[in-house]
Amino acid sequence: MHEIIRDHLEEHLRSTAASSRLLEFHAHLAECGECRDAVARMEETAIQLRTLRHGADFELAPGFFARVMETIEAGKRPTVWSLLLDPIFGKRLVYASLTLVILLGTYMFSTEPFGIETASVPEVILSHQQREAQQTDNAEADRDVILVNLATYKD
Repeated sequence: MHEIIRDHLEEHLRSTAASSRLLEFHAHLAECGECRDAVARMEETAIQLRTLRHGADFELAPGFFARVMETIEAGKRPTVWSLLLDPIFGKRLVYASLTLVILLGTYMFSTEPFGIETASVPEVILSHQQREAQQTDNAEADRDVILVNLATYKD
């Protein structure tokens, strides 16, 4: 499209062009087929847009924008972090954590040995008696004690 058409096209479509410019505009359209076709298409588009225009100005109902914003807010997806801020979910998470701590504590307490459960194993008996023997000075008596323990050991 040429410069004169580009500069004055809107004025022509609104029919507000000055008479001197209007003469130049139409003279160029008579000479240039490309601009004549482009202006004809734009005039058709302008006529179609005018037919779509609403006859009277209308106002939106009260609270329209508030309802639109509520609809938008309701359509948002919750994030993972917003779930943690939910009071019901937070209480459930605390109760589940406390239950897990209690169960793990109970398990560890019930499986912890409190005494020497392997006292019947000969090595444990001998090592226990060896510790007692080290506390005494009589090595010969210690050997005798170990020998007696070995001889009298019963399963």
